Amino acid sequence: MNIVQRWINKTATTAWIASMVVLLSGCIAENIEDCPQPFELTVRAVDISNKDITSDGDVENVILFTFDENGKRIDKIILTAEEVKSRKPIHIEHYGPKSLTFVAWGNVAPEDVTRLESVQRIEDVQMPLLRTDGFGQYPTDLFSGRLDRQQQYGVLKLGEPATIDIYRRTCQVNVTVLGYEQWLEIHGDKKPFDPTDYASAQILFGKSLDNYSIVDTYSGNPTTYRLTGSLDGSTGDYHIAPFRVYPPIDGKPFQLDFYVGDKCLESFTRDSRDTLMLPEIGKMLNILIDMRSGNISVQIVVTPWNIVHQFVIY
Repeated sequence: MNIVQRWINKTATTAWIASMVVLLSGCIAENIEDCPQPFELTVRAVDISNKDITSDGDVENVILFTFDENGKRIDKIILTAEEVKSRKPIHIEHYGPKSLTFVAWGNVAPEDVTRLESVQRIEDVQMPLLRTDGFGQYPTDLFSGRLDRQQQYGVLKLGEPATIDIYRRTCQVNVTVLGYEQWLEIHGDKKPFDPTDYASAQILFGKSLDNYSIVDTYSGNPTTYRLTGSLDGSTGDYHIAPFRVYPPIDGKPFQLDFYVGDKCLESFTRDSRDTLMLPEIGKMLNILIDMRSGNISVQIVVTPWNIVHQFVIY
């Protein structure tokens, strides 16, 4: 084989290798300089102490948006619970943008998944509370996070992997009212207690704002939650199972109001030891109201997420 033939073969081999690299990278640009460097992105769920809880399975879905440097949506994917839990890598390769912004929301309710289909720009990402009769509905166990990354061009090999961390955005609350049925009887409601008969009696809790914008911009209008639980017929105690709310407004305590008819007969913002009724993101606010005597007492204890405090009841 002469020198010219060897040169031709070497050139052809080099061209073939280069073409295969381009094909493997997915780049179809005529000039490699126009090819963005691909990389893999994973989603990681963390708690308020920055502990990695991805494998715990708390996140049941993730909607991941990709925006360019002008805030225009260029991609959206949905990850399942198993894909999040297994840390499935997402291949990222977008042509043109100078930078990418990723916005992820986890545990998105089905109606919000449908609503977010219309997102075209980053400011369109909103997570408003739904309302019933003017009261805020409990949000899901929402997580969210953001990652900004500059694009690299002209490099075909995989770049450094990236991780987008998502954090809880809601607070948990657990309420028990001892002697609630007897208290209602004393204050004029002689009918058998019906927790859905709000015209006779209702318990209101608030206030929070009713929206998150983009990732963690807290916004919207003040809202109150109407609490519904279950009555223990043997004791007259009322138990409201753990629920979630958006955080307080400007660090102000929530107010727990007890209505009979249209009159608020009792209202609390702190317990008997002056502990404020202040829900905290990523934690459980446990509230015990004891109405069994004329001297109503209130206890408040904050515990980690999903940990219900066991009050000592005498």
